[in-house]
Amino acid sequence: MRAKVHIGTQKTGTTTLQDFLHVNRAALLGQGFLFRRYGRQGNQPELTVATFDRLGDLLGDEVLKVALGIRDLESQAAFARRFDAEIRRDTARHPDATVLFSCELLGAPRRNAKFVEAFHDWARGHFDDVEIIVYIRRQDRYAESCYSQYLRGGGSKPFDRYLEDFQPPNYNRLVRLWEAQFGADRVTVRRLQRKDLVGGDLIEDYCSVVGIDTAGLERPKSLNQSFTLAQADWLRKANARVPAALQRGQTDRAVRWAIRSLAGVVPPSGGAALRMSDAARNDLLGRVAASNEQLRKRRFPEDESLFEE
Repeated sequence: MRAKVHIGTQKTGTTTLQDFLHVNRAALLGQGFLFRRYGRQGNQPELTVATFDRLGDLLGDEVLKVALGIRDLESQAAFARRFDAEIRRDTARHPDATVLFSCELLGAPRRNAKFVEAFHDWARGHFDDVEIIVYIRRQDRYAESCYSQYLRGGGSKPFDRYLEDFQPPNYNRLVRLWEAQFGADRVTVRRLQRKDLVGGDLIEDYCSVVGIDTAGLERPKSLNQSFTLAQADWLRKANARVPAALQRGQTDRAVRWAIRSLAGVVPPSGGAALRMSDAARNDLLGRVAASNEQLRKRRFPEDESLFEE
């Protein structure tokens, strides 16, 4: 059995890609590719749970634990067993299919060697051939997108203050972790910049890498797009006005959900993109310049720099 595992990274169009795979799952099966959701979440967090179960560690994401009904190591182990059983059923029903997975949680910057090794052991327990696909994005653009996500979650810090604690991802370290387990020839690294994407498009590029014929497939709209400068400022101020005295329960979440929804439905005037200052950009990119250069030399030696300026 073969599997192709897209591990993100985060903020590289993963939600749009996952929606594309989901809405076209029947057509993809006709092409020999199996993709399915194993629960309500579109990003297959079950893969992360299975990995933590292998480690013997409890999943740390409190929101995800609640969503999946995980309370402790015992309930996590039961969840992982059910997921493993579903994978076995799927592969038994479709022994000739290539199974597609997409979970940006796997490629989160904080992952360490033990985590990747545990995922490798889990994957090789089900599949003979596993390919890893990872998309990377210039770190300043990544930070700008992360700030939009921070605001969606109720954050109220100004962008410059948010950046003070922001840790840009070290892509060279991340890629090396996955290469160490799966082999460099089984890890495909793609850059999320128009000149490098097939057709200048993420979905076309992914399908080219995987071998999917996109003719006749449905194209979903782009999801989780970054806010404009005006939208970000509006939402930040709205988040700050949520009364601190509100109970930290359903009421607070409902109010924040309503505010976040309004940011998309009634955007303020002005369409300038949310961008960090030149000084902040130079500082952030300076912190990852050495690791970016190491990755360029190993993976993209024909280019003068890892990312477009």
